[in-house]
Amino acid sequence: MKIFAIKNEYDNTVLSYLFYYETADKFCVETVDSADEWDTPFYISSFVKRGIFTLDANQIMEQIGEKDLPACIKNRLKKRIDFAIPLPGSDSLLVFFANSKSKICKINRITENYPAVKKYLSLHPEEFKNVRIEAGGAGISWNETLIIPYTELYKCGKAVGIRKSDLCSFVSEGVVNTAQAAQILNCTRQNIDNLMKRGKLKPVKEMANDKLFLKSDILKRV
Repeated sequence: MKIFAIKNEYDNTVLSYLFYYETADKFCVETVDSADEWDTPFYISSFVKRGIFTLDANQIMEQIGEKDLPACIKNRLKKRIDFAIPLPGSDSLLVFFANSKSKICKINRITENYPAVKKYLSLHPEEFKNVRIEAGGAGISWNETLIIPYTELYKCGKAVGIRKSDLCSFVSEGVVNTAQAAQILNCTRQNIDNLMKRGKLKPVKEMANDKLFLKSDILKRV
């Protein structure tokens, strides 16, 4: 991620910051809370008025570090989305934010303010699980136009006491693959496949060349 302070060309004051996410090739702009419409000039129109149509980015921006951002924007960035997990059998997401907080977000309630998203998900409910995180955690989306900003999720979500570190610990210690399951049961991978075929063992995730199981389910068979 690169951050640029957007300068007023006349007095070099900085009221807005551009965040560029190279991997996704996307950017967004954040403006400080104290700014108003009179403080934020139309940079492009001011140049066009003088007949300048090609702009050098250095005329209005300079690259800065995250530490140089004002406190209000630093605090706002802490509410960006880290990652989100669709909860099965519901319209909810378990959302983890950059400030380590987690919330259950009922998307049906939020989409009342986003009719295009609501219509899409009502017509294609199977797509709900394909939710993705926008660059920099700025929101969630299902395509380039169906976007819900992070502010809505942070505001409407119900706080839960699950930290990202808790989830990572559970995955690390509580989930095993086929080879690990076979090692615990002192059997072969074929035995594991046989248990699955007989309905005695159910994976939590199936992949092309492997499967994941809850370690507790494996230990029950020791």
